[in-house]
Amino acid sequence: LYWANEGLWALLVTPMFALAQACRWLDQWVIDLTVNAVGWLTLRFSALGRWLDHRVVDGAVRGVAQTAWTAGEVGKYAQDGRVQNYVLFGVTALAVLAIVAWRWWGGA
Repeated sequence: LYWANEGLWALLVTPMFALAQACRWLDQWVIDLTVNAVGWLTLRFSALGRWLDHRVVDGAVRGVAQTAWTAGEVGKYAQDGRVQNYVLFGVTALAVLAIVAWRWWGGA
């Protein structure tokens, strides 16, 4: 019966140990490295996304807001209640539009 134990050990236990070692190597050098690389890349892409959101998107929004605020600050002086100024601004705006249209549609 001693030979049966050795036979079972050789047929079952030794191959299972080899399979376990192969699985351990696969887990350590393929699966773990892949999972860690995906985690590392996720962190880097999220940092890039945060930077783009903060610098580009938020910067564009702040730029539009600043432009609107500046236009309001400049435009508030145009509303002084004097009809002469309203006519002056209207005529000036029409002249600028006429020049732009002339340049756009075939002027010099």
